[in-house]
Amino acid sequence: MITRFSSFLFFPVLLFLGACDKAALPLDPDAPVAVEEIVVLSQTGATSILSGQTLQLTASILPANASNLSVTWSISDPTTALINNTGLVTALIAGTVTAKATANDGSGISGSFTLTIENEPSGDPLAIYKKIYGATAIYQDGQYVVIKSEDLPDHKSPYYLGTQWESTMYEDYNGNNSQFNLNPNRIKKQNLTFKLPLNPTPASNPQSTPLGSIGISLNGVPFYNQYAGPNNQPLTFEVNSFDQAYGHPQMSGQYHYHWEPLYLTANFGEDALLGFLLDGYPVYGPMENGQSVTNGQLDAYHGHSHATLEFPQGTYHYHITDQDPYINGSGFYGVPGTVTN
Repeated sequence: MITRFSSFLFFPVLLFLGACDKAALPLDPDAPVAVEEIVVLSQTGATSILSGQTLQLTASILPANASNLSVTWSISDPTTALINNTGLVTALIAGTVTAKATANDGSGISGSFTLTIENEPSGDPLAIYKKIYGATAIYQDGQYVVIKSEDLPDHKSPYYLGTQWESTMYEDYNGNNSQFNLNPNRIKKQNLTFKLPLNPTPASNPQSTPLGSIGISLNGVPFYNQYAGPNNQPLTFEVNSFDQAYGHPQMSGQYHYHWEPLYLTANFGEDALLGFLLDGYPVYGPMENGQSVTNGQLDAYHGHSHATLEFPQGTYHYHITDQDPYINGSGFYGVPGTVTN
């Protein structure tokens, strides 16, 4: 009786040990990790755009260590919108489309994003550019907006000394730079013509910003990049000639800003729209949502994408900061227009 009971106990023990032995078998480290989920979002957070505009979509793959992280993009109705192999959607006509990112690992997993496309409102397509109150003319030329400026800053400056506007616009330097040194140039009237794309698009091969005008501010004064002429030198010494509005004229009398235009941020706010670069994307001040913007929050071109007061559907935009490169980084994010004088 005892022998039979012992044998009965021994058999389950063997089964248990066998099960433990199978559970302890190591996983194959070379086995491919399949995609389990794909989440598709827009880069700006927008879910609707206007016909003619573009929207960048992104696909987040889970798990992050999946063996094949690539996807194939497709769209439900190519007559309404197109999508390229990077997830950039180009809206053609009004309607609703679904963009899909499908895993390339053969798992059949996909993620989708529904986008609404609306027609351009019947209002003035140039309304946003008419915030550039310093322009002498603003009009549409095909797919471009043309903005003309005489580049006469509407704030006082020591650089009006000796000019025809001295009696009303000259003011001695009263800024905070104890090393300020008035350069020999004086403000002169210009004949600047900026031609910006009405529907900015990201550049496939971004161009470096040139010396000279790279954009226009609200008061018609050009933005310049982070370098001094003639050989892309740092602004180390040139900053000592910036007036109390952080501007100065170059040799031909073209007044410009390399840094934050203090007169504009003082009057419109540090989080305000301050102008546009030549690629048509807007430039905002050094604050956002009540916080100072840092270079670490921006991409290589000194911008990022999300909704703003003027662009509730979201847009790429630049920010001015107090550190190099100040206004713009490694070139234009978008395809630039032109400027002539």
